[in-house]
Amino acid sequence: MKPDGSAVLNEVAGWTLHQHIELASTNDSARSLPAWHAVCARRQHAGRGREQRVWISDEGGLWLSLVVPTPGPAQDWQALPLLAAVAVLRVLKSLGVDQARLRWPNDILVGDRKLAGFLVERFHPDRAVVGLGLNLFNHPEQVQPALAGLTLRLADLLPQPPCREELLEKILQEMRRVHSQVLSSGFAAWMGELEGVWQINRSIRLILHGENEPLEGYFLGVNEQGDLRIQEKSGELRTLSFSKVHLLTEH
Repeated sequence: MKPDGSAVLNEVAGWTLHQHIELASTNDSARSLPAWHAVCARRQHAGRGREQRVWISDEGGLWLSLVVPTPGPAQDWQALPLLAAVAVLRVLKSLGVDQARLRWPNDILVGDRKLAGFLVERFHPDRAVVGLGLNLFNHPEQVQPALAGLTLRLADLLPQPPCREELLEKILQEMRRVHSQVLSSGFAAWMGELEGVWQINRSIRLILHGENEPLEGYFLGVNEQGDLRIQEKSGELRTLSFSKVHLLTEH
């Protein structure tokens, strides 16, 4: 990064990478960029997750947004958050973090503590911005004490965690590879791999948009569009899209 905080551009793993010291939001910075550009920052002061929730983005984490092409109908890319998670989980497993798992639709956890999260936004019909926040060496609980015991970092999991630049390059490489595989095979081909990253039959509680009463049931996985499949405690089976679910918590 330049002393004035403006971006430095590099070509990394087939991406044009814009590196900043600090931004409000890497997703917002990436929204007008063409496909195969990526934005990262050492800090964000207005990072966000789904439903405009605040994402603590202190020094030492990986705050990254990737612009990927999304040709064809929008529904063909509905499961993009899950595919981005698969890419990051592959990288984590290559580093030795075998216990990482995915919580639908956009969180990577180890046990019950959050390691990473995603925010996918489509500002243009032909491309999407995949935002990733991953705790590496940072201390989110020092910024927001309520996070104590709820998050963890790669530095907590590995005796010698990768440096930020190494991790960034690995993720860029894997995202490019996953995108190519989606174009050639479609989302349905990923169902087998996704089965290995969930905790099936986990008890969950959902708050749905426009409904006052929470819905409780058991997580059954996803369908071929990435929609959530649950079994209510009454035994009824339901399928819910990303847009219908305001909040999902596990018991």
